Amino acid sequence: ETVTLESEYKKELFLGGERRCVEAVLRLPEETEDMFLKITYTGDVAQLYCNGSLFDDEFYMGRPWEISLKNLGNPAELTLLISELKADDAYLETDKNCGLRIEKIELIPLYKAELVD
Repeated sequence: ETVTLESEYKKELFLGGERRCVEAVLRLPEETEDMFLKITYTGDVAQLYCNGSLFDDEFYMGRPWEISLKNLGNPAELTLLISELKADDAYLETDKNCGLRIEKIELIPLYKAELVD
């Protein structure tokens, strides 16, 4: 629950006051046309960093977050930060309106195929 990444955007994880946070480092494979990261989680704000810089972020909407990693140039690893969603933060039309949990992280590769006559 300790966030070690230093970033000017980290304060956005704690809008509305102090809250728990989770940090995960993701190691990525090489040699694909594109790689999609699909993150199923419960939380308030999710942030994805590459080499210490914010690459993408999202407010929780109750569905998996999907991110194309094509523009990152095949980094070796990424850092994911997610802050806790508190019941009184916002009205959400989902079955989960509070918590902090990474349920599943999937890497979905996209390979380029050639059409053979």
